[in-house]
Amino acid sequence: MGTIVDLHTHVTDHWDIIRRNGKKFFGLFNNPTEIPKEILLRCSELQNSLGSSTLAAIVNFDDNRAGGLFDEIERFAESAKIDAKRKSGVLAVRFGSSTSYFIQGREIRTTKGDVLIVGNGRDFPSREPEYIFKAARGDGDSLVLIPHLGVPVIGMNLTTADKYREFIDAVDGREYADTLKVPSFTASDSHTIKHMFSKAQIFSNFNLDSPVVSLRDALKNYNKPYQCKPKQGIYEMGRHLVSSCLYTPFMLKRGILRRG
Repeated sequence: MGTIVDLHTHVTDHWDIIRRNGKKFFGLFNNPTEIPKEILLRCSELQNSLGSSTLAAIVNFDDNRAGGLFDEIERFAESAKIDAKRKSGVLAVRFGSSTSYFIQGREIRTTKGDVLIVGNGRDFPSREPEYIFKAARGDGDSLVLIPHLGVPVIGMNLTTADKYREFIDAVDGREYADTLKVPSFTASDSHTIKHMFSKAQIFSNFNLDSPVVSLRDALKNYNKPYQCKPKQGIYEMGRHLVSSCLYTPFMLKRGILRRG
């Protein structure tokens, strides 16, 4: 069937927030206790039901969750005697009868709207889109994607995206992609483990030796969006917004939570 690909998942609401007792706080009503195991079980569930491998781009926002999760998954795999290896920036874990692939990414709130870089999780010293586009494409190991295109406040507008079209590998949304004459992508932008791959695509011939080139080539061919249950509904969207924009900032201000 190919590889089920989710190019935009955060896995949790937060990564670097600590409770008073020293334990991590991942989000409101969203505190998994065995993250590496739960991630691999989610991937294995899809693999077993669909007969396909999975690839998830774990995306940093203002933290280093991708690198942290890679390390935790590797430690779990070693303790559970599961085959795991890194190659060309991809972590491949053989769990069950199929392979779970993971690649790092970073979502950046630029001065002109959000940009998603897939291929590595590094940050950029500037928030100007032109600098980020040129630096990311200059690396040669990154995809440049535009999520939330046209969404007020957080999304880049169509005029700006058209200005930088030569740097863009794909945009979120088929209609905008057709207008800009660039490929489209579909991803979950999920903040819970159970919603990873709730929106995804199926790519064929994923090549671990050159993952970014392989993904870029796959994106050039229209891949029909694929939805995996459970879907993200209004409740999940509201839960994430309350957790990220209201509850956590309030608790940080009160000193009940802290960054660490």
